[in-house]
Amino acid sequence: EQGLDQQMRVTLREYFHQTKHLQVARANRELINAMSPMLQGQVVWKINERWLRHVWFLRQAEDKFMVELSLKLNAAVFAPAELCPPGYMYISHRGIALYGGKVLTSGKVWGEDMILNSTQLRSKYAARCMTYVEVYMISREELLNLAKTFPPTLKIIRRSAFRLGFRRRLHHHRRF
Repeated sequence: EQGLDQQMRVTLREYFHQTKHLQVARANRELINAMSPMLQGQVVWKINERWLRHVWFLRQAEDKFMVELSLKLNAAVFAPAELCPPGYMYISHRGIALYGGKVLTSGKVWGEDMILNSTQLRSKYAARCMTYVEVYMISREELLNLAKTFPPTLKIIRRSAFRLGFRRRLHHHRRF
């Protein structure tokens, strides 16, 4: 209708086909919002449990925190060759990306070092998408704001950040 050239039409069709994940996530979110708070928590945790179990620093987190975290994850889709911005923790749902020489596929988690206070100690890598990549993501700020309402989990995250920072500092000094 808009008189777009053939290549642009193909690109747009491909994009909307590949971002079905977002439409499904949006529809699911509406269904979940119609549920009681207790049901919301149970359903969302069941959907996200298998991904969230891969996050090393949340293994001892409170169940209630994990449920709330599930509700806060944002669905996103990145196109081939696109970079996933740093400062977020990502959980890959589908697709292939490269991150610091590693191939990331479904279920892989990256960007967990966003828990570190020091940006110098965080990884300098950004994941580059090889295919369309569907992710669930959360920012450092969102994660920590949520954790503040769960003091035992906040303590676990802070302790994990301290340990990771200590290891990174040690590694950094050894190189010089």
